[in-house]
Amino acid sequence: MKIGVLLSGCGIYDGSGIHEAVLSLLMLDRLSVDYECFAPDNQSDVCNPITKDKLPYKRNILIESARIARGKIKSLTEFRVKSFDGLVIPGSYHDLTEPAPAEIADVICRMAEAGKPIAATSTSAIWVADALATIDIQAKITLGQLQYYADNQLLNQWIQQVRLRGINVVDADAKDVIEDDLNNIITTAGYLSSHSMAQVFEGIEKTITKLIEMVTLVMST
Repeated sequence: MKIGVLLSGCGIYDGSGIHEAVLSLLMLDRLSVDYECFAPDNQSDVCNPITKDKLPYKRNILIESARIARGKIKSLTEFRVKSFDGLVIPGSYHDLTEPAPAEIADVICRMAEAGKPIAATSTSAIWVADALATIDIQAKITLGQLQYYADNQLLNQWIQQVRLRGINVVDADAKDVIEDDLNNIITTAGYLSSHSMAQVFEGIEKTITKLIEMVTLVMST
């Protein structure tokens, strides 16, 4: 069994969430699952994580992602669906009004068309749902609890827009997982439903465990 991990930079607001990415890798390692990290090899905007202001320069997504992967990472152009049994996408806080980058959406769709399970944490769940909608797959996902981010106007508006697009969004706590067994999709709310790393890890622990169960089932059929 081998799992692909898709990263999109390093840091809140302009890349993969470091906690969610590291906790996902930790769970794969604890379960003795072989994995390999990938990221797009292109430039991305940079935000100040304290003020959330955009900074006047760009960074390379692959190089930034390599910080999380300790240098062991490949360009997403090298990803081959046939080499992997499942996919993990830790949450990303890029511009939430924008769809997943084309190369990321392509990997999501190709994995789904091959019947291979996909796990996503926090905001990356919408990348999965939006990408799959382009190939007529209606995924069931979670984006946390409405009451948790009710006072965050931008985030609240974004998630309301997601619901208006007809995506099947289920409320869930950070420690819970939402399983779409029909489409082999597993999502957890992560930091969209809690500031507690312990609760976020509980959800990721369940998510990665369920992913491996799904992969095992698919491989046996």
